Amino acid sequence: MYKQKLEIYHIPIRFYAEYNFVLVASAIFLSLSVIAPNFLIFSHPNVNIHEKIAISTMMLPLYLYALYIDADLIHSFVLKKQYVEINFDGIIIKKLFKDLVIRWDDIFGAETYSFRNFESIRLTRMKDAAVDPFPSIFGGAFAKIHVDIPSRKYRNIDSRKFINTIGKHLK
Repeated sequence: MYKQKLEIYHIPIRFYAEYNFVLVASAIFLSLSVIAPNFLIFSHPNVNIHEKIAISTMMLPLYLYALYIDADLIHSFVLKKQYVEINFDGIIIKKLFKDLVIRWDDIFGAETYSFRNFESIRLTRMKDAAVDPFPSIFGGAFAKIHVDIPSRKYRNIDSRKFINTIGKHLK
């Protein structure tokens, strides 16, 4: 009988974030569309200071969102400081504000997950596998019992090979 050979990654290997052109162009457009009206309002002589403060306060969430998107793009795309690494000790996931180190002994399982055309590789840790899934009825924000590696951000990861590599190293 023919035995199928599993395709796995040879470790250690590091995957950097890759963005497509549309996302980069959208982030630049968002930043310019947030900065330009603010510049025009503050440079106009007929707008009093109270109106300038009110408009700036109302636009603050949009400013912060654009700042977060720009920081994420610069940190991952330009500086190459966000990555997913598989090594002999486990999996290291470097994000914008957080570094996750998941040892092989701590991984309960791995699977591909798709929700509303958003695909990711979902890792479940041992400590999270014992959590009661009841809060997941109320939404994913209340029951964060997994680690997601988004496929849109890490387009160079083959999910099948990634999961086969994890499965080979689980004890």
